Amino acid sequence: EAGDEEVVARPSARERGVSTPSLAMLLPTRDAASGVKRHELIGTVEGRDVIIVDSIIDSGGTIARGATELKARGATRVFAFATHGLFTGAREAASPFDIIADAPVELVVTTNTVPNVATTLPPAHPVRRKLVILSVAPIIAHHMAELAGLPPPEVDPS
Repeated sequence: EAGDEEVVARPSARERGVSTPSLAMLLPTRDAASGVKRHELIGTVEGRDVIIVDSIIDSGGTIARGATELKARGATRVFAFATHGLFTGAREAASPFDIIADAPVELVVTTNTVPNVATTLPPAHPVRRKLVILSVAPIIAHHMAELAGLPPPEVDPS
């Protein structure tokens, strides 16, 4: 363990060039008179990496529009996370995978809490380079073992 003098001598995160995380919100609004949909940005994203967090990705439109707006407001890179990846595309003319592939988002991460068609995409589909689907099985197994009073299962990190 380092002594106090070593800890004091270490540069802070800011001195090492690591920025402090902050929160910004992009809120959709609709002008009552014209019906035009706009986004109100609370906070700042200029020169920062941004993570969009949502509960569901269905058509991909919200992620695409949000990423486009954040880039227009100066975000360096945009990433997205949603718990449930439905990818049904019910509200858009294009496939949700095409919408995400064309969006200015670096990476989209979701989980396998619901079955989706991402596994049936052709290997060369452009969305494959930016879509990651994480398994929730290790989390469920860990908590089931904990509730049963058993040791936690080993998890394969791959």
